[in-house]
Amino acid sequence: MRRRRHGELRESLVRSSDGRAHRRRRRRSNRTSLRNPRPSTPPPPHPPGFSLLQKKNHPQPTQSKTHAVLATLKRAQSEMASHQRKVFKVDDHLGVAIAGLTADGRGLTRYLRNECASHRFVYESAVPIGRLVRQVADRAQACTQRSWKRPYGVGLLLAGYERSGSAAGPRLYSTCPSGNYYEYRATAIGARSQAARTYLERHADAFGSDLSAEELVKHGLRALAATLGDGAELTKANVTVALVGAGGDGAGGGDGSFTVLEDDDVEPYVALVKQEEDEGGAAAAAAGGGEGAAGGGGDEAGGGAMET
Repeated sequence: MRRRRHGELRESLVRSSDGRAHRRRRRRSNRTSLRNPRPSTPPPPHPPGFSLLQKKNHPQPTQSKTHAVLATLKRAQSEMASHQRKVFKVDDHLGVAIAGLTADGRGLTRYLRNECASHRFVYESAVPIGRLVRQVADRAQACTQRSWKRPYGVGLLLAGYERSGSAAGPRLYSTCPSGNYYEYRATAIGARSQAARTYLERHADAFGSDLSAEELVKHGLRALAATLGDGAELTKANVTVALVGAGGDGAGGGDGSFTVLEDDDVEPYVALVKQEEDEGGAAAAAAGGGEGAAGGGGDEAGGGAMET
């Protein structure tokens, strides 16, 4: 049998039982071979991770010399649905708040917990926070290099407390879907986070100082309140606060470990912020009334001067 190729047709001579030769043609298939693969249709572009963060909830972390605080606003899909958790404990000295796709956040939280457990099993000590942040950032960046994967659609805020070493003290990091990570004294991510960052920038001198845990929590709640729309207010049902610190002052579970405050535990802090807002509004109204009266007196005096 002789076989030759011509263009896209494949010809072959076959001999029948009576001895006569017959020519048979068949068209080559378009199946991909291993030697010369033909790529299929290109994959769709990666989803914009940063735009996903701008449409989700907005955690507000702050820190002082002794504590770090995470404050998040929980949202529900409807009035009949429960709120989704946005703050998770990773280890005794570390926790994370997420903004973006909750499923991706849970997956990265599980990875962080496994890394902490492995380090504690091998070295019998807590994993350094900076090293753990680099690992999760590298994991996120690897997804941006492969066409068969999509980037993580979630941003992380990691707050922890280093109890030994040259970097001892509270630590606060933010990671992006691109793999970048930054250390902050105070920041905000998520939907309408610019309003919260504006508040935090106005009080930037206070962060990193000797603020108590209670004052730090109130700053976080005020930053959250700045992001609320018209008619919305902070309640114990839609706010979650987490804090970690040096311990000894009753904060962070008494021993300084990472503690999540929800519902009745966070209600006293919400009540304090509302009380201060009400008192501040009443004082501003009284001051505004006094200024109006003084202005009226000025107008009358001016009129008298014109008469003379």
